[in-house]
Amino acid sequence: MAPRRRPARPGLRTALGAIGALAPSPALAQQAAAMPGHAGWWAAAAAAAIAAGAFWLVWRCAGRQRHLAAELAEERRRRESVEQRLDRALQHWATAPTGHIHWQPGAAAIADDKTRLALGLPEESMAVAALADGIHGDDREMFAANLAALDREGTHFVLMPKPAAGYPRLRWVGRVATDQSRHIWLTEIDDILAPVEAASAHARKVAASLAQLLDQLPYPVWRRQADLAIAWCNPAFAQIFDMAPERIIGERREINAAAKALAKRAQRVGLPQSESQQLIVKGQRRLYDLTEVPLPDGTVIGFALDQTQLEESHAELSRHIAAHDDVLQALSTGIVIFGPDRRVKFFNGAFRELFNLDAPFLRQEPTVDQFLDKLRERRQIPEQADFRSFKHEWTRHVMSVIEPFEELMHMPSGATYRMMAAPHPFGGVILTFEDVTDNLTLERNYNTLIEVQKETIDHLYEGIAVFGSDGRLKLHNPAFEQLWNLSPEILASEPHVAQIADAVKPYFESRANWQELRQRIITEVADRALKNVRLERIDGKIIDIAAIPLADGGRLFKYTDVTDSINMERALTERNEALMAADRLKSEFIANVSYEFRTPLNAIIGYAELLARQYFGEMNERQLEYASAILDSAQNLILMIGDVIDVAAIEAGYIQLEPALVDIRQMTESISRLFQQRARSRNIDLVMEVPADIGVIRADPQRLKQALGNLLSAAIGAAPAGRSVVVAAERAADQLAVSVAVRGAPDDFGLDIGPESDSAQARSSTRGLGIALARTLVEMHGGHMDTESTPQGRRIVCALPISADAP
Repeated sequence: MAPRRRPARPGLRTALGAIGALAPSPALAQQAAAMPGHAGWWAAAAAAAIAAGAFWLVWRCAGRQRHLAAELAEERRRRESVEQRLDRALQHWATAPTGHIHWQPGAAAIADDKTRLALGLPEESMAVAALADGIHGDDREMFAANLAALDREGTHFVLMPKPAAGYPRLRWVGRVATDQSRHIWLTEIDDILAPVEAASAHARKVAASLAQLLDQLPYPVWRRQADLAIAWCNPAFAQIFDMAPERIIGERREINAAAKALAKRAQRVGLPQSESQQLIVKGQRRLYDLTEVPLPDGTVIGFALDQTQLEESHAELSRHIAAHDDVLQALSTGIVIFGPDRRVKFFNGAFRELFNLDAPFLRQEPTVDQFLDKLRERRQIPEQADFRSFKHEWTRHVMSVIEPFEELMHMPSGATYRMMAAPHPFGGVILTFEDVTDNLTLERNYNTLIEVQKETIDHLYEGIAVFGSDGRLKLHNPAFEQLWNLSPEILASEPHVAQIADAVKPYFESRANWQELRQRIITEVADRALKNVRLERIDGKIIDIAAIPLADGGRLFKYTDVTDSINMERALTERNEALMAADRLKSEFIANVSYEFRTPLNAIIGYAELLARQYFGEMNERQLEYASAILDSAQNLILMIGDVIDVAAIEAGYIQLEPALVDIRQMTESISRLFQQRARSRNIDLVMEVPADIGVIRADPQRLKQALGNLLSAAIGAAPAGRSVVVAAERAADQLAVSVAVRGAPDDFGLDIGPESDSAQARSSTRGLGIALARTLVEMHGGHMDTESTPQGRRIVCALPISADAP
């Protein structure tokens, strides 16, 4: 801004003009010199005086002019400096965040550019009440009232009202100047309030969290005012009074007088104070530790810890300690406890008897040194070359124990005690003494037995391997190592069964199911059942494996090489199968041949019957005899062929029994009727000795009749003319005996059909084949057939078991 220049003062110019007017001119000087006498001198003096005065006046005016010029220059410099500062202040004001509004009372308000821009005001002046347009509706009425008070009464205010939408957040400061003009200063506070509000929100959130945390605490917490009245408490505190916290605060409830006195003492001394008090909570007496903590502002924070369970635990601990002492007293192991002061605090009767110590001596709580001296006196510890050093070292070693340890003490009497030392929970050390003399002797004997057993196992032919419950190899013999070709290095490291399985893989590698077999080998170790397994290796060896569970959770495996036995067994099996196949072929051949015989025999029998019955004409006696002989021989031959077929069918396994209830009386009668005609033709008396109440038996009716018919046929064929064939039956408790006998002919059967008889001999004749078939059928029913010789003759007895469901 250019400096303003003031016009020159008119007084200075007038003075200078006057001085010029008063100065004597040269003409006047000449006139004075021309005047005569004194008149001329006075005129000259007057002229000189006037000239001097004029000169002084001119000099004075010149000095004043110079002084005024200097003042004028100084004033110009000050003005320029003020204008420069004003310009800088205006420049700085333009960058300040503060706006300004001013007016005279009752006049319109005038705002600067920043204020008009921030509040959206018109450039001209405005009514003071219009300043409230940028305020939010909630604060507008309050702001308008403060604005009116400033305008009418000059009341100062500082406000931070909530702005309307689109307006910045401002701080309004209303002031009155000395000239009674009203001024409002505005400052933008968005950047100030944002972190403050964020910090305030965070503080409120933290306070809410702390309040919630205090509410969730399981023990009572409260805050007292400076007058020690309770101003806040959590729900746990409210449970003491069994009422809501608001009611407790409103009614100024107090825990008790002692609690308030505790708070007063804490407030007075300025330090936390605590004490234990018994309180009644929900009808139960409980022990609380109350603590009052004074704060700098005079308030007091208090909390209470429920120590009821702790007190009960202390009482329970005392009872446990007493019970523990009783248990220790009942133990057969000697026990002594040395306290932190190295004195005996406890001992049991077993300890006193073990070392032959007096009870009064131990009740005096002797020290460790005194205890060792007493043992030395009673020769209960070995003699030491330097007993003092031994005592000092033993005491240090025992009393400084951190981890339990044990050691053996060999007594002069030959006994051995095992001492175990362990730190006591209450300080000191607990020592236990156990007489292990017998245990060590038993252990030596056991170790000797183990060595003998190990030597025995090592010399066994079978491979032995013992796996522990963890699946690792614990014991093996050389036969196991050689059988599976395992290296000693692998076996010495107690390998897992999986490692053993991988080591023997080459013996089973070609098998398609190796992975399945490997899994079976691993799982067998954990199985607790007795098992026998046979494995065949690719090198041709066959190994029998017997798995035996052990009492300690392990498992013993015995490996036996049975390759030679299996090869021999296979050879015998193949030979036996060949023999059985040959026997079956023989039976099939006989059956086929016998079947082929029936066709021509039936034709022969048919023609022989036609001839014997003389259908084609009369025949003489010799011809009839020949025809009867042909018929009898053909019938015997067809019966023999039937027996051969049945024997072959039985041996081939083609015949199966079809059991049913068979009435013995009816069966024997029907068979007798079949053979009655044949017996009469041979002049043989057929006798039945079967009781009517003989009952029934469960058997195959057809096969049982066939067996009895074969026996009866053999008896009739063997009996001489005039003799008797007797069929009898007897019932016992567990079997039924059916017999066929020829009376008066001890040797008429001529064959031994007992269990020791030879089947080939029995089949050497027609009768023998029938009897052999009968014996086979009886044995198929679970019975047996025997022969008996009596003075009256020989009989064959068939003993059949009676079924449980047969009446």
